[in-house]
Amino acid sequence: MNCLLLSAFRARLSAAPSLVAWIAVIIAFWTVTVAAKAPQVTASAERRVAGATIDIPWIMASENYPWTLALVAPVAAHLRKSGSSPLVMALTTPPTREAEWLLSLTPGRRPIVLVTSNPLKLGTTLQKRTPELLHIGSDPSAASAAVAKRFWNHSREVVVAIADDPEAVILGSALAAGLGVPILLCEQNEAGTAVSATLNELSVARMLVAVSDAKKSPQWIQQHALSSEILPPQALQHRLIAALGADKIRNVIVARAPDDRAKVGNTAWLASYLSSARGAPVVLTHAQAAGVVEADVQQLIRRESLLPRTVTILADYASIGYRLTELDPAGGEDGHEAPPTVIPQPIPSSGIPAAVSGGTAAAAPAPPLHYMVRTEPFVPTQPDQLAALGVGRIPLESLGDSSVFFVRGLLRERLLANCPPRLLMVANSGVTRRSLPLCETISRVTAAEFKNFGVHVDEFYGKLTDSPEILTAARSANLILYEGHLAYQDLIDAPVLRRSQAQEYPLDDEDLEGVAGAKRTIDQDMAPLPAPRVVMAEPVSRHLQGPLAGLPIVILQSCESMDDAVLWRLDELGGVALIGSMTPIHSGCGSALLNAAMSSMLYRGCTLGEMLRDAQNYFFCVEELKARRGFKEKAKAVRAALSFRLWGDPELQVLPPLGKPRQAPVQAEWVGDDTLRIHLPESRLPDARSEKYVASMFPNSQTAGLMKPEKGETMKRISPFYFFCLPLPESVAHGDMTELVPLRSDAKRVAVRIDRIRGVLYLVYYPEQENPGESVVLQLKVVRAAAQAGRLPK
Repeated sequence: MNCLLLSAFRARLSAAPSLVAWIAVIIAFWTVTVAAKAPQVTASAERRVAGATIDIPWIMASENYPWTLALVAPVAAHLRKSGSSPLVMALTTPPTREAEWLLSLTPGRRPIVLVTSNPLKLGTTLQKRTPELLHIGSDPSAASAAVAKRFWNHSREVVVAIADDPEAVILGSALAAGLGVPILLCEQNEAGTAVSATLNELSVARMLVAVSDAKKSPQWIQQHALSSEILPPQALQHRLIAALGADKIRNVIVARAPDDRAKVGNTAWLASYLSSARGAPVVLTHAQAAGVVEADVQQLIRRESLLPRTVTILADYASIGYRLTELDPAGGEDGHEAPPTVIPQPIPSSGIPAAVSGGTAAAAPAPPLHYMVRTEPFVPTQPDQLAALGVGRIPLESLGDSSVFFVRGLLRERLLANCPPRLLMVANSGVTRRSLPLCETISRVTAAEFKNFGVHVDEFYGKLTDSPEILTAARSANLILYEGHLAYQDLIDAPVLRRSQAQEYPLDDEDLEGVAGAKRTIDQDMAPLPAPRVVMAEPVSRHLQGPLAGLPIVILQSCESMDDAVLWRLDELGGVALIGSMTPIHSGCGSALLNAAMSSMLYRGCTLGEMLRDAQNYFFCVEELKARRGFKEKAKAVRAALSFRLWGDPELQVLPPLGKPRQAPVQAEWVGDDTLRIHLPESRLPDARSEKYVASMFPNSQTAGLMKPEKGETMKRISPFYFFCLPLPESVAHGDMTELVPLRSDAKRVAVRIDRIRGVLYLVYYPEQENPGESVVLQLKVVRAAAQAGRLPK
C-alpha cells in the first residue's frame, strides 16, 4: 500500500515539497494504525477463545522418561470421576512454545508435574502457575508407587507390569485407566520395597498382571499372598473393552510397539492416554506393513464384536507404513476399470517421503500410464469396496510434539463448546493466472451450507492468501478451508516446495452431461510415482503470525498439499488437524469431495474422520453411477477419494453443536423395506456463481462434475446429486445376505452400496428434475447377494 501511494504521486513529489510532507504524515499515520490494529485483532481473538475457558487441570510427565506417561493415564481417568478430566502432556525440558501457549489458555488450578531425578526446567508460563511438583525419581518401581499413593487412598485392584516390558506397560496402563485403578511397575524377580508397601497401604486384594507373553510373567507373583490374574495382550484388550462397554466403542487406537533397537514406536507411550480420552481399545502391532496393521485391528474387531467408526494411527511412517495403490485411468467400454494393484512400498527411515536431501532433485522416472496413490491403512484398495472406517494419523516422530498435537484438539473441543464458530473460506486464489471457476463455484456452495447453520463465514475468492483481510480472519477462524492451487497458498507458509519439471498436473476440464461428454477419453492427466521435491530456503518473513487463537482445523484442497513441512508449520501455528491430498487432483473433484465431507459433518454430525470416510463413499457411489451413464474417466475421482488423508484425531468434533439449519435440507426416509421417500425443501440456497458456472442447490445437495448447458445461458449450470447414509431396514439388516439394488429403469439415476457391518446404506440419487416441496418415491429391489452378480433387476 505504501509503495502504491508513492508510485502514484512520484511525479508530484519533486514539484511540491509541502505535498511530500503531507503524504509522509498520512503514510506514517496509516502504518501506525495498521500496525496497532493487527495486535488488537489478535488480542480480541485470544479473548474470544479465552473467555470460554474453564477450569481445566493439567498433569505433565517427562518426554525423556516415556514410561511416566503410562503412570499418569490412570490418574487422569481417576480424577475424571470427581470433576473435569485432566489434560495430559509430555513435557520437554524446557517446555516448547506450543506447550506453554496451551497452558496460557487455561488459567485455573495448579498443574501437576511429575519430576524425575534430573533437573527440570519448567519454563516461564509453567512457573507462573506454581505447579505441584511430585518428585517420583527415575526408578519406575518407586515412581509408580509414589504416584499410586498420591492419588489413591485405597484400591481393591491394581494393574502390575514389568517395567522393561513396554507392550505390557502400555496395555496395562490402558486397562488401569479403564478400570480407574493405579498401575504399579516392578522387576521380573521382585516387586520392590516401594511396590510391596503400596500394595499394603492401598488395601489391594487382587493384582491384574499385564504381560506381553504369558510365559514371561513376574516370578514373584506366585509367591505373593495376594490373588492375581495373568493377562496377556488379548486378555488385557478384552478386559478393557468389557470395562468400556463394547457397544460404546467408536474408535480403535493402533500404534507400533516400542522398539528402541529399531528406533520405532516411540509415540506409542501416548496410547494409554488416548485410550482413556476417547474410550478406545489399543492395538500394538509389531510390523511396519500396512497389511499387518489392518489384520491386527480387524482381528480385534472380529474377536470382540466391535463396531468402531474410526481408527487412530498413533505412529510416524517409519513405524507404520502406507499402501501404494495403482489405478488404471482408462476404463473399458462398459465404464469398469481393472481392480487397483496394491504395491508394497518401503518407507525411508526419515519418515514421510517428501524432500530430497542435498537440495537437488534426482531425475524423475518416465511417467507410467497409471495413477499411483499412497493411502493409509484401512482405506479401500478396490473400487467396489466401501470405506468402513474413518482414518486419522498422528504422524509426528517426537513424543512431546505428538502429545501437544493431540491434547490441543481436546482443549479446542472444550474451549469452543460455548463459542460461536468461525469459518474461513478461501478459494480460487491467483485467479488472474490459473483460474479455477468450477472450484470457486462449489466452494461458494460449501460456504452457503455453513451459513445455513448460522456459522460466521469469512469468504474470499480470487484473492491472494497474503491479503491483510485474509490473514486477519485466519487468526480467529476455527476451521480454514483453502481450495485452489497450492502455489498460491501462503497461510500455512512452510518452506517453499518445488516439484520436478517432469511432473504433470491435471487440467480442470470437467465432465459435461450429454453425448459429447460421455464419449470423452482420458485427458493425459498422468500421476507419476511420488516426484522428488527440492526444499528451498525457509521464508524470511512469515505471512501469518501465530499462535492462532481459533485452534483451527485446516483443509487444503490442492494438488499434493499434504506434506510434513506443512504439518510442522501448522503445529507451530497452533492448528489441531490437517486434511490434504497426496497426489495431483482435479479441482472440481477435490471441491466436490470437500463439499460432501462438510455436508456429512453439518447434517449428520460426523467427526473429522467420519466425514472424510463418508465423502470417500460418496465418490465410490457416484463414480459407479457415472460409469453407467457412459463416462470413462472414473479413476480421476477415485484417485481424489483415495488421495485425501487426515493428520490428526479422527474423533475430533469439527465444530460445537450447531442446532437446526435455517433452511430445511434434502432428506430421505424409509417408507417400506424397499422404498424410500426423498423430500425436497421449499427453498434453495442462494445461487453460487463464478465466471463460468452457476449452482442453484437445495441444502444438503452434492456436486459430481456434471453440468447442463441451457439455451440462452452463457454459463454452465452444475447438476445436483443427493447423497444419503441411512440405517438399513430390519429385514435387510438381519436378512440372509440380501442386497438392495436399483431397478433397471433407475440404473442411471441411483447407486447403492451397503455397509453390512455397520448396518447402513449409502445411496446416491441423480434427480431428473427438482421442484421445491415435492417428494420422490424411490423403489429398490431386494435380492440375494449371490444372485446379484453385478446385474440390475428389471
